[in-house]
Amino acid sequence: MGSISIRKRKDGSSSYLARVRVMRDGISYHETKTFDRRPAATAWIKKREQELAKPGALEELNVSDPPLSKAIERYTEETVKDIGRTKAQVLRTIATYPIADLPCSTIKSKDVIEFLQSLPGQPQTVGNYASHLASIFAIARPMWDFRLDDRRSSSPCYFSNLQT
Repeated sequence: MGSISIRKRKDGSSSYLARVRVMRDGISYHETKTFDRRPAATAWIKKREQELAKPGALEELNVSDPPLSKAIERYTEETVKDIGRTKAQVLRTIATYPIADLPCSTIKSKDVIEFLQSLPGQPQTVGNYASHLASIFAIARPMWDFRLDDRRSSSPCYFSNLQT
């Protein structure tokens, strides 16, 4: 069952922390998300509870879902072909940004675009970062079974549509 708690932000405004907790067949799962409006938090709780009520939903959540930084680390360690200095440096730099703390399954197009737009430098530099990040997403699911957004994994040209 879900619950909502009101939290005060530093600027004095309120946010609504929605929590969903489910325990079934010895499997415990909880999830939280913050919203600006209470109706949005209520709608999210209702939606998540319906999704988690489906058969096998909790078991599917136990599939490996590391943060992007772990996927980058594993990629650099396990690459059969040695990666160049530039690619290694770019991947290390990406791992220092907030996007690297997000679990692979939660990274959406919006997150990648915001990350790329936040990068300083020329368009070719941003394109270089996008290209190297695309290599991580291209192999994370098939090689290591890391969960990725299905819309992204069905389209190998995910990063090719980004305008820098």
